[in-house]
Amino acid sequence: MLKLLYIVWFLCTPIFYVGISLWLFINRNESMRGNKKLMRIPSANTLPIFGYHKTAEPAPIFQTKTFRAISLFLAVAFVFLMIEVSIPYIKDIPVLITGNYEYIEGTPQKIWHKSKSFTEYVQINGLNIEFPFTSTMKEGKNYRVKYLPNSRSGLSVEQLPMKNNLI
Repeated sequence: MLKLLYIVWFLCTPIFYVGISLWLFINRNESMRGNKKLMRIPSANTLPIFGYHKTAEPAPIFQTKTFRAISLFLAVAFVFLMIEVSIPYIKDIPVLITGNYEYIEGTPQKIWHKSKSFTEYVQINGLNIEFPFTSTMKEGKNYRVKYLPNSRSGLSVEQLPMKNNLI
């Protein structure tokens, strides 16, 4: 069940990013200029005041060609950014299907959360692995971690007995 959930998540995330990017690109003129028909936000210029209905055209922010060039550049940059973020997850789909996960054994050197993030990061043998929510790992104990090689997302943690290095 967890494997199916990961497959659906990894397939839907890039599709969502590309869909949002395309929606922003298609509606770039209406949404960035503040078209009131699209947003349905009343303003002081459209409210009737003492029986007098005053309407005014909004002042153009930029000239048309400059505005289109800037919005096109931002839309293309956003699409490339989302594709760049999604590529490791797309590469991990065959690994999820076949079950050929990567394993690493060792003691966590560092465990941390970024500010206001639900992701926990664990450094084992110089490799940073991210876990959704929590990894249930503690520093100083020996673990075997199953993770995806491209996105470095941790899937499971197994505690191993401590090795005695005293000889």
